[in-house]
Amino acid sequence: MLTRSGNTELRLVGPAGSFECAWAMFSLFWDNVEHHVAHGARRADFRALRGIAAVVGTSRRVVVPARDLHSEVLSSWAMLGAVSADELRISVRTAAVLNNAWPLPDATHTVPVSQADRQLPIRLREVRTGAEAFDRVIKGLLRITESAVRPDVVWVWPDANCSEADPLCASTAMRG
Repeated sequence: MLTRSGNTELRLVGPAGSFECAWAMFSLFWDNVEHHVAHGARRADFRALRGIAAVVGTSRRVVVPARDLHSEVLSSWAMLGAVSADELRISVRTAAVLNNAWPLPDATHTVPVSQADRQLPIRLREVRTGAEAFDRVIKGLLRITESAVRPDVVWVWPDANCSEADPLCASTAMRG
């Protein structure tokens, strides 16, 4: 049974290792990439990050190109470094994850995190920029895609949908 909680983990396995992060943390990261970095970008841009974001709130697995993910995270990291903590955003979808409001809404518009009606998985008073706020997610994604070449991929799935009988899933015992 899929656990429907903002604390549910995403498991990611790439060519250079594995990484786990909370759905809510990845969702907040994606909200800010989409708002501050990919805003107005073509739908084909940020395809790997969009693919991971699509798994949140589902029991589906997804496979994304590792090299593309690495490139998207690098450019997001640079851009989020110029975003102050006061400018960080949260989407209505991520707010629903944090509030266990299921099913998740399709809407993706964002509001300032200061308007969030629930405690966030980041301490805004302790960070100055978006890059600092999402440091663990950014570094984890970069680490597992380090030295990736085509056709390397990253497998992503919700922790609750991961069976220890699955050799790929079992290989993610190492936390990022």
